[in-house]
Amino acid sequence: MIFLLVVFFLGGGSRADIESLVILRPFCALALGYAAFFIQPGDLKEVRIPMLFLLGLAIIMAVQLIPLPPSVWQSLPSRDVIAATDELAGLGDISRPISLSPSKTWNALASLIVPAAALAMFAMQKQYGRSRMLPLLLAFAFISAVLSILQLAGPAGGPLYFYRITNATEAVGLFSNRNHNALFLAAAIVLAAHFALSNWLRGKSLNGQLALALALTLTFIVPLFLGASRMGVLAMVMMLLVAAALFYFVATKLNPEANQKRSRGTLTAKQKRWVVIGGIAALTLFAGSALFFSVASERFSGVDQLTELRIAVLPTLLEMSQRFAVSGSGFGSFEHVYKIFEPDELLAPTYLNHAHNDWLQIIIEGGIVSAGLFVALALWGAMQLRGMRSAVMQRDGTYVIQAAAAASFLILIVLGSAVDYPLRVPSLMAASMLALALLKPVPFDKRGPSQAR
Repeated sequence: MIFLLVVFFLGGGSRADIESLVILRPFCALALGYAAFFIQPGDLKEVRIPMLFLLGLAIIMAVQLIPLPPSVWQSLPSRDVIAATDELAGLGDISRPISLSPSKTWNALASLIVPAAALAMFAMQKQYGRSRMLPLLLAFAFISAVLSILQLAGPAGGPLYFYRITNATEAVGLFSNRNHNALFLAAAIVLAAHFALSNWLRGKSLNGQLALALALTLTFIVPLFLGASRMGVLAMVMMLLVAAALFYFVATKLNPEANQKRSRGTLTAKQKRWVVIGGIAALTLFAGSALFFSVASERFSGVDQLTELRIAVLPTLLEMSQRFAVSGSGFGSFEHVYKIFEPDELLAPTYLNHAHNDWLQIIIEGGIVSAGLFVALALWGAMQLRGMRSAVMQRDGTYVIQAAAAASFLILIVLGSAVDYPLRVPSLMAASMLALALLKPVPFDKRGPSQAR
């Protein structure tokens, strides 16, 4: 709890010059050391592959920082500009690393301490602690949603905005970027469904848990509606569908008590009430979404310039990804490297700090080897979901909703990365690693922390 509290309150921005990183990264280093000291043999087994993924990224970044002889680095793509600058400056033939911005690559390497610490802290948790990870993420999403509403009600750039460079008139919650906040709140809709369904499977009232899920969902929807984030609204609609499907599937297929009370192919009276209520709620939310798209189009027109820029820079990004496909330009170097390729017609007083397409930026900065690591991790994550089939057969609703919630969170992050850079944010990096670890079953546990092992 304390670890995630620090990560979410100090790690909501992607910039390298955020002052809170001075506290966050040493704290995570201490947490990693603490976990390494107290962790039990075999505990790392569940997170071995994600840890190896982070290690692989760290090795690539370290290699990008090794000084190379002039004959080597000058033969790499787009280094002719650097070589010509060295000659004009009278520096002669000097050694340089692969990275075109070593300081940024050092920062990227240091940033891996946050997800590594998150995985280590997860690994040392016992059964009870691991099963509470998704509810903890839900709690931080609730805090971010409430904070978002207060930000919109307060002055622009007021004290409730935690970061100097931010969307000072929008709902950013615990983050510095409205899109990252919107993505997190949308993912929390499925986390709310997971929380309510978990309580129901523990024997609590279905009607009460449905009301809880709807209340939490409405709390997330309000800032999403008002936050002027197209990505957030689209993600919201997607997660509403997933949450509704999850409720229906568990209620009709995986609830042992319900299966005992009904004959094959029929629903109990309680389930029929739920289907009616859930259907009405889903239709209402869909109607609200459609109304929002039509009424808020004028509000969204203010961000059309950014959307057009993302489309306009795509040919340049594709050229850069081809140019740096082998060695990469160095993790974190995009902001500086883009200026070498920036077309004259796109020159503006503002600058592009990220590609707003992390799929391509990973190739640009890390090359195809780094992209291969991400693909391998995604395939590993998909393979962990093989347990869902046996869980459905055994009517293990606990694992089904856990895996579905974790997978939905990760899919949303991956899709969001096509138009933004959520995995450059420390808190979302940590949350994604936790979701990845939770794709494997956490045994159902009704005991408290003092009893569970």
